[in-house]
Amino acid sequence: MSSIVEPMTSSASDLGVVKVAPKGVSGLRYADRFVKLYQDRLEILDYFYPTSTSKEIPLQDIEQIQTFKELKFTWYDLRYWGYTYWNGIWWARDDNRDPEFVGDHHPKYETVIITLKDDTMRKGFSVEDGELFLSTLRMLVNTQSI
Repeated sequence: MSSIVEPMTSSASDLGVVKVAPKGVSGLRYADRFVKLYQDRLEILDYFYPTSTSKEIPLQDIEQIQTFKELKFTWYDLRYWGYTYWNGIWWARDDNRDPEFVGDHHPKYETVIITLKDDTMRKGFSVEDGELFLSTLRMLVNTQSI
C-alpha cells in the first residue's frame, strides 16, 4: 500500500487491516483485502463473478448497514460468492464464507450487508476488522446524509 497507510495495531496489522492518517490525500479511511472505504465511496473488492472486478458505491446511496449477527443469519444464508435468491443478497467473494467451511456456523470475518436506495438487491461482503470498519462506515454515511 502507499506511504499514507499505517498499521493500526500489531493485532490488526497481522490481519492486514490498515488505517489512513486522517488527512490522507486520497480520502482512504479503511482498507483490507475485501474492501476500501473512502470519504465518499465504498469499494467492494472481488465483487463481480467471474471477473473479480470491484464495485464502487457512493456513500450517499447506502440506506441501511447490517451484520450477519444483527440479521440473525445462519450458515444457510451465506454464500462465498454470488447471489442468494432466498434473501436477495449478492455476495462479494470470500472463500472463508463458504457454508461448508464456516466453523461453528459463524463466518471467519465480520460479514456486512448493505441496502442501497432504489436497489432491491442487497450487497454482502466481509471485512477483517468489523468494529473499526462499521464505526467508520456508519459515521461517514451519517455525515453524507446531512
